[in-house]
This record gives sequence, structure tokens and C-alpha cells, in this order.
Amino acid sequence: MDVQRELVDKGCLFLNTGNQFIGNSGMHLTGYCNVDPLLPHIRRLQEITWMMVEPFADEGVEAVLHAAVGAIPLGTLATEQLIDTTGIDVTSVFADKKEPEGQELSRNGFFEALVGRRVLILDGMVNTQFTYQQLLGIAMEADCEVVGMTAIAANLGVNQKSLGVPKFRKLSKAYYEAWDKEDCLRNGPCAKGMPIVVDKPLGHGYAYRKKHPNQDIKYVNLLGDSAAS
Repeated sequence: MDVQRELVDKGCLFLNTGNQFIGNSGMHLTGYCNVDPLLPHIRRLQEITWMMVEPFADEGVEAVLHAAVGAIPLGTLATEQLIDTTGIDVTSVFADKKEPEGQELSRNGFFEALVGRRVLILDGMVNTQFTYQQLLGIAMEADCEVVGMTAIAANLGVNQKSLGVPKFRKLSKAYYEAWDKEDCLRNGPCAKGMPIVVDKPLGHGYAYRKKHPNQDIKYVNLLGDSAAS
């Protein structure tokens, strides 16, 4: 399967739109990858998750750690495939979002299902590595051995070395710029008047607008008013 083509066909990739997006880390992004449109297509999703985990089938993976909410079906399918392939009782553990930002294990039994295991970290898209670093911290707190990281897509600069893992698997690329707020205002997308996308499925632009009501910047909906705040 050509995963890059699949992302384009399903409307997951937003590149060169002339707009900016706010990522989980709060960074300003000149593009975005939202894997949600893939999730209802289970047969295709099964093919993709197997491509994600096949390189780790001989690594003795005992748990798959991922983040709510979009990666939950990815993590569940990937875990089932590892169980069927290896015979290991692999657990599937997802972290919930915490306020004001980040990830945490907040559900009963989740920490116990992770502690001391050989862990594969999984995500749909790796942008600035913020979510990955949150998941890595959870794994370290649970005294896990991280065997690697796997993702459907990753931004430029995301690799095995930058992640600090023994093995990294990505199925496609989604390259775009990432700016912190101050640099964005000085000479980035904000300085250039690039509108911020506020559709809820496409990052955190809606929350940014509420937090910065007086900023002189345009806001835009790409998916229609029903997908905005």
C-alpha cells in the first residue's frame, strides 16, 4: 500500500494551504496531518497497523503505548496483530490528555498493565515530538524498556536519533514548518498574516483563539462551521 497516497486520498494531509495550525505542543504549524478520516476504514487500517508493527514482531513487545483519542484504534489493532503473531499477551495502554497540556495515565489499571514491560510507542503523526516525549516519560515512570517508536507519518527531522530509540518506523512523510509563538509573531506565519485554522479536528486553533482574543490575526474553517468551536 502507498500510505502517502492513502493519506492524500482520504483527506488527512493539509499541506500548502496558506494557513497555519496549532499543534498539541502549542507550536504554530504550516501544515497538518489528521489521521481521523482513515479510522472508519478498518480493512485499510488493519493493513496500515500491520505495516507499523511488523518490524517489531521479533522484539518481544509486551505493551503498546499510545495517546487518546485518535491513536486508540491504531493501538488496539496493532496490539491484536502482535498477539496473533507472537503469542505474547500484549497489553494496549493509552494515555489521556491532561490540562493544560500533555498526557497522563488517569484510568484504573492502566499503569499496572504497563509497568516493567517491553514497550512499543505508537502514534498517528509525529510533529514536534511533544506527544512522544510525554509517552516516553510515562514509560520511564513505569520502569519500561522502550523497544521503539512507530507512526503513520512524521515531520522533517523526526528520526531514530532525534527520538533516542533503538528503532523507528514511519510509513509516510508530512513535512512542514513548526514555530513557537514568539518566533511566529516576529517573522513566522503570524507575522505574515497567515490565518489560523480553528476546526476542532485540525489541531488547537479554536483554543488558541479563546486564549488570545485580542491578537490581530484571521481565523479560518477548512471543514465547515460544524467542525469549529
